[in-house]
Amino acid sequence: MRRRRTVIYIIQIILIASLLFLFYFVTISDKNLFKQGFGKKIRNESSSSFSRQAHLLDNYCKFAWTEPMDNTLKKRLKFPKRAGCEKYNIDLFKRYPATGEFSMKSKAHRNKLECVAQVLKGGLRPAAHTYQLGKTQTFSPKLNKRFWINANNFILTCFSGQLVIYRKQFMGFKMDENLKLVVDGPFEIPEPKIPKFDSKQFSISILGLDSTSRAQFGRHMRKTTDLLQRMGSVVFEAYNKVGDNSAVNLIPILADELSETENMSLLDETGDVNLNKILPTKTPLNPDTIQWIWKHLPPEYITMFNDDVMHTSRGLFHYPPDNFLDGFGESPARFYYRPYYNHLYSQLSNCWRKCLDGELLAEVFIDSWFRFERIFSKIPHFGFTFISSLTHDDPNNLEMLDHTLFHRLGYLNVINFDPLVNQNVPLQRTGCLENTILIILGDHGNRVHPLNRYTFAGKIEERAPYLSILVPPRFRKLFPEKYRNLRENSQRFVSNFHVHSTLKYITSLSKNLESSRRSKSLFELQPMNSTCQDNRVISNHCLCMVDASQDISKVPNPESLEEVLRTYLADFNECFNVESLQCGNVTETLMPNNYVQVWARTKISDSEVVRKKERASAVRPKFNKVIYPYLTCNLQSKNGDSVEVFTQFRLIQLSQNITIPYPPRLSVNSSSQCSHFSFPTDYCNCVDLLLAI
Repeated sequence: MRRRRTVIYIIQIILIASLLFLFYFVTISDKNLFKQGFGKKIRNESSSSFSRQAHLLDNYCKFAWTEPMDNTLKKRLKFPKRAGCEKYNIDLFKRYPATGEFSMKSKAHRNKLECVAQVLKGGLRPAAHTYQLGKTQTFSPKLNKRFWINANNFILTCFSGQLVIYRKQFMGFKMDENLKLVVDGPFEIPEPKIPKFDSKQFSISILGLDSTSRAQFGRHMRKTTDLLQRMGSVVFEAYNKVGDNSAVNLIPILADELSETENMSLLDETGDVNLNKILPTKTPLNPDTIQWIWKHLPPEYITMFNDDVMHTSRGLFHYPPDNFLDGFGESPARFYYRPYYNHLYSQLSNCWRKCLDGELLAEVFIDSWFRFERIFSKIPHFGFTFISSLTHDDPNNLEMLDHTLFHRLGYLNVINFDPLVNQNVPLQRTGCLENTILIILGDHGNRVHPLNRYTFAGKIEERAPYLSILVPPRFRKLFPEKYRNLRENSQRFVSNFHVHSTLKYITSLSKNLESSRRSKSLFELQPMNSTCQDNRVISNHCLCMVDASQDISKVPNPESLEEVLRTYLADFNECFNVESLQCGNVTETLMPNNYVQVWARTKISDSEVVRKKERASAVRPKFNKVIYPYLTCNLQSKNGDSVEVFTQFRLIQLSQNITIPYPPRLSVNSSSQCSHFSFPTDYCNCVDLLLAI
């Protein structure tokens, strides 16, 4: 017995020693890899034409930036798990997400099942809210034998004798007029008619999420955010919506200037941005005559328009009725899915649900985007998908999409790592995004949930939608300066019009098109002095902050701010001599404008602003007590650099709670090898590398 214990003890020692050695080896390897990678970044940054890394605090517009987990949101936040959806249909078919093929998996009904495929049509003016049944074909599915449906919108109905045991609507692809409706065998991925992409030709994929802000995406889509970051996606930190609802925010992105507004003044009679210049309210527009961005594309491009309408009377560019005629008179794209949604929401009596027949509906809608990108990855294409129902009423519901979008992006991505384990593991890659520029965006933040109506951060989030742009490695190699500009512009104050100019630039690469006259592309360096008027943002949505000196109860104490900064810099104590920190007085104190503070979705009078503030203060004493003081300090780094630290603080006056919402901006003496870095993390990584050499 004693000998056995001794053997076990020796084995344990060997295992522990092996683990320690392995940990040491991995740590040293990771550190060496980091030094190599960051050293390359230093060389790239140094060799670029930029004197200094762009920073949010460079801008003339001091943007009201909020953290994903802002402490004013705490009581309103929820993190729902993936919905457990009840199934009421027999689980008859398996559908393959990447291709849309079906196979029967129910052994109970083999050899005695008869099914009917029916095409769904309609969804066009003058009856855009309806659908009609078209071509039909009867077939008998075989167990585990694949088939697919040659239609964009269709229903499958199956019978056991006279009893209907299965009925469901789907989105698909009508690939060939000459093929029958039900095609036996696997779906064949189409090969390009043109042998290879033009060297400057790129596909465009836009995935829109209704009522989704930058901060909301960050807190609820954590796995997806991490994956996008590792793929090289650029997130825009100061992206400001221009108007209130979906239509007024998506028209400037997807369409050229409207012919109805070309002769209108940019400013209204009050000197503010003219809303009618963006989207006229007294002239219902015909969506068929609008110059959509995809109308500029060469004929070989495949197009998709996929709008989750949420209600048969609504839908993008059908609603509101004051702005648009009742929908498209002709299909806006080759693949147009309004008939599917009309059938779906008619089935639901226009009452939205998270689930339908065992599935989270938003995942079904995401899969139509995913399938389009998978199937047409080798062919030039433009896809627009907009998912409304999950997040329109409750911003917390976005959490339920994280798992699916993470895995779908992981399948499509071309970067050589395993997204499940976050390691550089060689995998068989689909390469579906190697020719595609992927844009994920929100039209605006949530506008109706209590989180956004009654919290300080929520009112800001409503005006700061999510925007990320992922360009493939091929684009980065062809246009390295354009990619650097894109990254720099992530810190600049921009709006919807810049996204349109970016789309125009992409479409012009292989076709000589006139650039947008309304703004510069995000592939061009944006100015630091842009205002809301410059970016065509209406004042009640503008997040450029204003002077708070007339509204504050007392001037912020610079010593209290300095103490918070010292605590913040303590995380970088191997880089900075924090004891050398010296600060002056508060340089300015700002706050969001009155329209933002009182949640004004439309322009209101000054007297109405005062009335709303007084009423809110009476109901909620903490209302309108958040300010942003700014402080300039100086300190020394461990390698002898003189560093100026410009910091934006966030102060709740009632509690005197002080935080630093955004990393301070560093200005380093020009003789330093690390002088071009503005963010503490990047600068300190540079210093660490230099000290280690």
